[in-house]
Amino acid sequence: VQILGTTETDACLAIGLSHTTNALSPSLKFVKQAEGTIGNHSVTVADDEELGKIQAYGSDTADSDTLSSEIAFNIDDDGVGAGTLGGEILLKTSGTDGTLDTAVTIDSSQNVGIGTASPSVPLHILQTDDENGNLLLVGYEARAAILEMHADEGDDDADKWRQFASADGSYYLESYSTGSWVAHYKIDANSRISLSNNDSGTSNT
Repeated sequence: VQILGTTETDACLAIGLSHTTNALSPSLKFVKQAEGTIGNHSVTVADDEELGKIQAYGSDTADSDTLSSEIAFNIDDDGVGAGTLGGEILLKTSGTDGTLDTAVTIDSSQNVGIGTASPSVPLHILQTDDENGNLLLVGYEARAAILEMHADEGDDDADKWRQFASADGSYYLESYSTGSWVAHYKIDANSRISLSNNDSGTSNT
């Protein structure tokens, strides 16, 4: 099926559903059978097998068959059985050299890998170039950047900590054990260090 047009309206595919049940929604479904006969399900799909993909192409100087990016839906399960299919989603982008590479992986354990196809923890970021690892967190204009950590599902206050970079150039290490955020360590914009909110008046220079 091809949909060709010269405007966004006549070059789009819309899927709509009118229903009063919240659990129902429009869907786009891919189905992959591992046996060559339609309707025959005797052979299971294999680990790493691709089930479907969404691809984006653009025109270059020769044609419109140049792939820019892709979302792939794969199997991540080496023990496929009846009613069980471990899955993964791969987000791929093409570099300026035309090579399509996996940028983000979400595996069957719900681990997310950035720069790695085999994330070993819930968030695994791998620097693939010969550079330092870098994770950038940017706050909105005139607002702070905060990295918050709860040790065990955040079911109490004693295990809550955060690093806090304020808009005035100060850096804080804070805990929430008293029911509100308290700074235990602070470096202000003038490089003065404070411990437990008592300014020591010392400098790190």
